[in-house]
Amino acid sequence: TKRVEQPNSIATSLAAFDQTAAAPSTVTATLYADPFSPWSRGFQPILARLQAVYGEQLKIEYKMGGMARNVSQWFEAMELDEELVVDWTKAVVAQTKNPINTQFLLAPGVKTTWLAALAFTAASKHHPKLAVALLRRMTEAFQIEMLPNNRETIAQLADEVGFNGEQIVRESFYESTISEFAWQRNAMERKNLRFDTLLIEVGEERRIIEGTFSGTEYEQIIDELAPGLTKSEPSNVLRYINSL
Repeated sequence: TKRVEQPNSIATSLAAFDQTAAAPSTVTATLYADPFSPWSRGFQPILARLQAVYGEQLKIEYKMGGMARNVSQWFEAMELDEELVVDWTKAVVAQTKNPINTQFLLAPGVKTTWLAALAFTAASKHHPKLAVALLRRMTEAFQIEMLPNNRETIAQLADEVGFNGEQIVRESFYESTISEFAWQRNAMERKNLRFDTLLIEVGEERRIIEGTFSGTEYEQIIDELAPGLTKSEPSNVLRYINSL
């Protein structure tokens, strides 16, 4: 595996992720995310841009990494206290250039991120496109608006994007959903991925790109792995981004 190491709210159009009628994609980009991961929010404008540039030639897959089963234990493992977690969040914001509320992990009720992650997993079984919209909405709700992290909020957010919220919350605790979530988390570990990494695959070729939040750099990597792809003009991409 070759790693590309480099240091350093756009709402995503549902149509940008609609691949139901698309031809087989040449390139697959896989993001292991979590509704409470600031990295996951930071990738949203990057992935929107890449989808606009490559269209159906690029397949974007969202998997759940499950950031923290227990947020207090996660703080301890990361050697963070209430002051340091704010500094850590500020550092992520500086790197991703995607502002969020630096206090969001300290909000009352943020005891686990797995409830929201399981909701995304359950939603994906019904409608992958709407599940991406739910993920985006949850990152806004929890990382910017600091809405309560509970079943009622998640059901409300699922309703907003077009799901039956009560059904999604109920199915979050199905054995099949929990098994799928566990499989995705284990796959993230097996592939040696983090929340600030994006996996790009073309056939047997794969690249893991760490800590990079520049759409241009991802384009360069994709063009290297899959030369000759049709690309939208930069002016068209800018028009697309501005329309979101």
